[in-house]
Amino acid sequence: MELFKIRLVIHNNNSLVTSLKKLNEIVNNPTLRYLKMVLKRILAITFSCIILLISNQIFAQTEVDNNYQTAISSADEYFINGDYINAKASYQYACRLKPDEQYPKKRLKETIDRLREKMAVMEQYNSEILKADKHLRLKEYEQAKEKYEAA
Repeated sequence: MELFKIRLVIHNNNSLVTSLKKLNEIVNNPTLRYLKMVLKRILAITFSCIILLISNQIFAQTEVDNNYQTAISSADEYFINGDYINAKASYQYACRLKPDEQYPKKRLKETIDRLREKMAVMEQYNSEILKADKHLRLKEYEQAKEKYEAA
């Protein structure tokens, strides 16, 4: 607002000296100096907050990276040991941490395939055991023995 008034003074009076005096008064005004000091403090605080936010984002990303690596390592270990249920859970966690990564998605699919195969074998085993138990109840010991051995 004051600058607008200065322009008006320059325009109306056409006096450079008068305008410079007004400008000097505004610049040396204690209120304006105080406002400049407050503005500098606000800028310093804002800059500090920005640095803090950036640091927190870097820390959070580092934590995500560490958790991702831990999840992948655990999942791979479970997979190698044939513990497909825990491998599946760890790969799913890794997928949530980094949804754009392809490795955990690929390994998760492999893990689910292995679980399906294992379940099919277990279903076949349970079926053979049930048949053997039926033969045993009917006192058909030879057939029961064959079914138990087949299982």
